[in-house]
Amino acid sequence: SALVFQGYLGVNFISKPIESKDKAKNDWFIFGVVPCLGAAFLSGLAGALSQKGLQMTGIYGRDPFLYTMEVSFFSAVTLLVNLVQTQKSYPNFTKGWTWKTLIPIVMKAAGGVITALVHKYAGSVAKGFALMFGLVLSGVVQLVSSNESLQPHQVAGTLMILLSTWLHFTHPPTRL
Repeated sequence: SALVFQGYLGVNFISKPIESKDKAKNDWFIFGVVPCLGAAFLSGLAGALSQKGLQMTGIYGRDPFLYTMEVSFFSAVTLLVNLVQTQKSYPNFTKGWTWKTLIPIVMKAAGGVITALVHKYAGSVAKGFALMFGLVLSGVVQLVSSNESLQPHQVAGTLMILLSTWLHFTHPPTRL
């Protein structure tokens, strides 16, 4: 999502040449913060909508495996349309494929199924906390394994994650 935002903003709105090195240093907001905020918004929206669809549709909710197949089908149709449009440029796109080519495809499919199961049974908020815990864990691993100290923004991010986790679990939201 961030790459989509960055590409869209970069090509359509900010396609002016860079005047100086100082200008390039100041583009961090447009090319860094805005795409990240847009991606976070889209990710949260997608998580909330998929959780609602998986948990609240019908009596027992939707089947997460069927939901994953539906999402995969629409993604495949989008990719096929793109492939047909670029077929003139790459007439034999499968040249050089081996069995190892299927590894990322299978891993992406497994990740989609796991994500749907997490949304159905734990919810997107729990998924977000698990993701944040993974970021904190990767910071700790970086600290221990590479003998490098954490950057100030990494420490600030870790503290915000820990604070938000503590606030969420000590003051849980009320159910309506």
